[in-house]
Amino acid sequence: GTTSDDRIFISGAFNGNDDEAVKTDARWELQQAPDCDAKWGIYLRPSDFVAGKTLADGYHFVSMNQGVERSLKNDTIIRTETYATGSRTNVTVVRWKAYFDVPLNPDEVKHDGYVLYIVDNSGYDDLALYAWGDAEAFGGWPGVQKTGEIEIDGQKYKYFDTGEANKGIGLNLIFNNNNNGSQLGDYHVTLDKD
Repeated sequence: GTTSDDRIFISGAFNGNDDEAVKTDARWELQQAPDCDAKWGIYLRPSDFVAGKTLADGYHFVSMNQGVERSLKNDTIIRTETYATGSRTNVTVVRWKAYFDVPLNPDEVKHDGYVLYIVDNSGYDDLALYAWGDAEAFGGWPGVQKTGEIEIDGQKYKYFDTGEANKGIGLNLIFNNNNNGSQLGDYHVTLDKD
């Protein structure tokens, strides 16, 4: 559910355990890979760490838009791996806190711009939405993943917020399997209603 315009930070005992404070310190912000909307990276300098602390004392990732990382069962994530100076590793965040923040009443959901509600019969493991036309509204290919899921009058939908800045523009939408080789045909819309 990480969008290409999100900002991701690393937080933990090594830098003070303050998830809000790290969002204001560029040392802890991950940089998005220039050729991939789904990867971020960071170089950490142990000299910036709180005296005597290391990543092994516990760390996790924080999304500016979606909160702290969570497990598949909505449990707290505390990573304690030990890395050698100069080493590199890959870490996967499987969920953000916002994934589990499901409102009880659909009328209470606050959206950013108009909303596309989708009954997903694609069979894709990871539905993404790319938009082109008057603008490349949701960033480069493969676009964005769903904003969330909701049930309205007994029907389950995946939904995509289209952004206040995109109101009124014409777009061609391409639903795809998050760049895994499958896509549906273009569907043209004007963003003038949900």
